[in-house]
Amino acid sequence: MPHKVNAYILGLLEFDREEVVLNREQLRQIDYKIDQIIKNLDGTADSQKAYSPYKVWILPEYKISFNMSNDGPAIDHVRLGYYHHRIILDVSMRVTEKSFEDLRAIRDLLHNFFRREIIKSITSFYINKYDEDSQDCTIKFIYTYPLIVIESGAGFIASGQDYADTIFSDATTSFFFKIPESPIIPKNHYVRVSIPCTFLYSSGKPGRGFFWNLINAIYFGGLYEKKKRDREDQNNKNEFDEDILRNLTRLMLEHVAEVQFSVTDMKLSLLAIILAIIAIFITIITIVNK
Repeated sequence: MPHKVNAYILGLLEFDREEVVLNREQLRQIDYKIDQIIKNLDGTADSQKAYSPYKVWILPEYKISFNMSNDGPAIDHVRLGYYHHRIILDVSMRVTEKSFEDLRAIRDLLHNFFRREIIKSITSFYINKYDEDSQDCTIKFIYTYPLIVIESGAGFIASGQDYADTIFSDATTSFFFKIPESPIIPKNHYVRVSIPCTFLYSSGKPGRGFFWNLINAIYFGGLYEKKKRDREDQNNKNEFDEDILRNLTRLMLEHVAEVQFSVTDMKLSLLAIILAIIAIFITIITIVNK
């Protein structure tokens, strides 16, 4: 049975000067530039986002081809979104268990496609200041980092032979940890963080709040931190090092995990209050009926 896999290539724009705040007209200039790139790839703007400040485009699936030794993934959609300093490629696909060994090759292919077909064409783009209250700027560089989400992948890990060994597995030979999610019916997600990307083996579809926290942890702990350090070193390089990796992992553990535990505690407290109220009503009804 194929697993649903979502690949997100997260992008962060670096401008030629610090403290860039784009006004609406400057955003439209970038939107127009991206729109021309997407049209050249036979893509279209997402009509459902026509009046949204967050612009989204849809690319045809055939623009991405997989030459895999096993069964290649079946693509469900390819979407691109942009707003202010962030640009994200979203690819949803179905991957058979036989093709799981090709996930890293799939990740690299999508990452290279994003940088070659889209990022390269946006870099060095000049944005006019439009009015006297703003400043012109140029997109100097764009940092990118992949997040691969394997829905129902937690069960795949639990049953895998590689994880049956207590000492020799991803859990002990990489930055690998478990984060519980907070619904009443608990979910356990497994996260593997590495220099090339982060893998999330989820228990079903991740909750919206959990997913938002994970995305922002990657941006704050990884991409923004990388941009800050490169600015200090005056050198742009789209590659994390071990310091960034440790910072990203720490933020995930401290922020994402702590938030999930806090939400769980809050929901359990609320459930306890509800049960207490129900018990009081039952007691009152019992006394009245005597």
